[in-house]
Amino acid sequence: MLGETDLDVVRRVPLFEGLEPDLVRTFVAEARATTFEARTLLFSQGDPADAFFVVLAGRVRLFVLTAEGRESVIEFVDPGQSFAEAAMFGSGRLPVYADVTAGTRLVRIPAPPILAGVTRDAALARKMLDSLARRQRRLIGRIGDLKLRSPGQRLAAALLALSTVDFGTATVHLGMTKAGLASHIGITPESLSRAMARLRSVGVTCRGHEVTIADVSVLRHYCEDRGLEA
Repeated sequence: MLGETDLDVVRRVPLFEGLEPDLVRTFVAEARATTFEARTLLFSQGDPADAFFVVLAGRVRLFVLTAEGRESVIEFVDPGQSFAEAAMFGSGRLPVYADVTAGTRLVRIPAPPILAGVTRDAALARKMLDSLARRQRRLIGRIGDLKLRSPGQRLAAALLALSTVDFGTATVHLGMTKAGLASHIGITPESLSRAMARLRSVGVTCRGHEVTIADVSVLRHYCEDRGLEA
């Protein structure tokens, strides 16, 4: 059984948002929290989607393998976020790989109580499916947007997403290796180095994991310019 602190995090995930506390308790009665002491492969593409997960601490990486066997990151999942819900309701098979960083703490919530609940209650089913549809549209939009942007623009978009200011100078911390960042935006590490060099012309400098943006509005304009070569 989950402790109250972990349960508070679980209640706030989109799938459970707005549900009665007693109903959420029913859905998570068999849930368990696990802390991973080392980087661990959580599941593989094609595994049964018999549960979904909530991140309490650390980070989870969702990725696929390209035809060449290279890892391509789809998304990083941070504390307070959930993943694997869509597969649980859909094909029943996980469409990606997932691994966790050392120190990550996850709640695994089995699917059967939730699937039984939506079978009994049509209104509950609609609410949960609406939540999943919003998440799916966001992911599809991100993938489509990446295809339209040059490597430099992909990097610019990632830096803007990490920035906490909308105007003026900003400093962002990457929070991942450069190889991880390259995979996250769908390019090779070599392309990332070239993209970072291109961004110097619009006021972006990098020292280690710290990136300085001289003018956020200038970088945003660069990111949105569809006239740039891919």
